[in-house]
Amino acid sequence: MIVLLPFLCEVIDATHDPEMIRTKPAIFVKFFAPWCSHCMHMQPAYIELSESFGESIDDMDQLAVTIAQVDCTQNNVLCQQHGIGAYPTLVLFRSGQRIAEFGGDRTYEQMDKWIRQTLGMKQKESDPEQDPIDATMNFTQVVAQGHSMVKFFAPWCSHCVQMKPAYAKLAGKFNDRVKVIEVDCTRTELCNQLGIRAYPTMVYYKDGKKMEEYQGDHSAVQMGQFLEQKLQEVQMLQDVKIEDIGSNFKIIQEGWHFVKFYAPWCSHCNDMQPEYIKLAHQMKNQPVNIWMVDCTKAPGDLCQRQGITGYPTLTLFKDGEIVGQYDSGHRSAPAMKQFIQTKLEEQQIAQLPSLVQDATNSLPQLIKDKPIFVTFCINNQMCSTIKPIVNKMADTLKDTELIFGWVNCEKNRNMCAQYGVGNYPTMTLYENGDRKGNYQGQADESSIRMWLLVNSDFAV
Repeated sequence: MIVLLPFLCEVIDATHDPEMIRTKPAIFVKFFAPWCSHCMHMQPAYIELSESFGESIDDMDQLAVTIAQVDCTQNNVLCQQHGIGAYPTLVLFRSGQRIAEFGGDRTYEQMDKWIRQTLGMKQKESDPEQDPIDATMNFTQVVAQGHSMVKFFAPWCSHCVQMKPAYAKLAGKFNDRVKVIEVDCTRTELCNQLGIRAYPTMVYYKDGKKMEEYQGDHSAVQMGQFLEQKLQEVQMLQDVKIEDIGSNFKIIQEGWHFVKFYAPWCSHCNDMQPEYIKLAHQMKNQPVNIWMVDCTKAPGDLCQRQGITGYPTLTLFKDGEIVGQYDSGHRSAPAMKQFIQTKLEEQQIAQLPSLVQDATNSLPQLIKDKPIFVTFCINNQMCSTIKPIVNKMADTLKDTELIFGWVNCEKNRNMCAQYGVGNYPTMTLYENGDRKGNYQGQADESSIRMWLLVNSDFAV
């Protein structure tokens, strides 16, 4: 399944893909069972390990290590083939050959160091560590200004103790940008007042105001990515300006325009403004302009002529005509963006460029003829997002022997089922008539190209 997220590596599930272990240049595999407490206990460190090796294609020769896992309750035969007798068992393979079994402490630091030593790779520089700020007795004053990440904990909480090294790394990395704070809930009534019911509970504050509770893994990398995102959002809110077109409404007569009709006294209008700014930022490279109209200042009966009877009203125009109104109660940037993109797709005829071959009815023959990277799709949002990436890659790699194919499974579901396609989009590499593997990473050209370079027998 293709992941449409900012670049972020993941632990690859190789349970039903033994080919992966045989073909990857280097792969570190955790053989586990879901009921195994030690397996679950080490998972945050294992996720952080996968992120440690998530680098760009430029560094691929140095860092082409896949971090994977196999659920032995789902594929016992594969685990028996590799002699797995206890869980978790951590094995490093190189080009299909078993190199060594990891026997150290199952911490991110120890596993990362061992893999790099075993493969003769450079050791990764560690982030500096720093003690978090103890705000147990002066919480309100400490979080009053700036950005703060707060860990509410209890000393007897095992998960709180386990995450201490990662939290110290987080404090060291963000020491000049974010206050990394901890509050001992056994020493203050503050936690009861704030409704803290579980430990650890982690909350991001801005200028003393609770902004968002952190729900991710307790790894330094994951927590750091969360904070980087929050800092970027704050900067974006300061940088992005949305123009009021009440006095220049004729601008909507050409092209696509999404307009928020509002009144300054409307609390719902004000509450959604941060999400509307995020939307403007996300759509800045799209063919849709994001505007606002203050109906208390708009000239004449502009808002009345547009049928505005409540605030906010969010209307999509094309060439001056109303295409649709966003009427979902959930006014988030992703939801509004999806609404706009759906309307765009409804208004356009999707055409594949000549460099991407329509393989809907000719895939068996194409697979025999040449190496081909095939995208199996249906009419959904993720397929619409991946299409321009495939188009661009086909153009970029047009001078190689690899061809790109597109299969519309809406038109030929039987064939897609025969090829084992159950998720859309599914992207598969075939060479000499055989399937080399399915791409399971991020939906960006660099990540896909890196995967092709690792898994194919030709230069890309």
